[in-house]
Amino acid sequence: MWNINFEHPYDKRSSATGEQMTRFVKEWNTELSTQEMDEIKGRQVNPFHKTSPFYDQYTPLDPAGWRLPQRNFPASYLDLLKYSNGGEFQQGEHLFQFR
Repeated sequence: MWNINFEHPYDKRSSATGEQMTRFVKEWNTELSTQEMDEIKGRQVNPFHKTSPFYDQYTPLDPAGWRLPQRNFPASYLDLLKYSNGGEFQQGEHLFQFR
């Protein structure tokens, strides 16, 4: 279990609940749903200005072919979520941010 006293706990969140942890571990690496793929496609914009020679060459990413790794998280990462479910901390020169 995380037992750290960060020098600067800028944004310590509440611990992840048991229900949140169970759902996260079960669902984090499932295939993207049609709704999620549509959201990803909908957020993409051509990064090139219309006058750029690359404007007409832009092709949005197609998440349909994405395959998420079927792995488990390390126990230490799950312990971190139990310590704080997101946040921002500093220890010395190191800044830690996770959401």
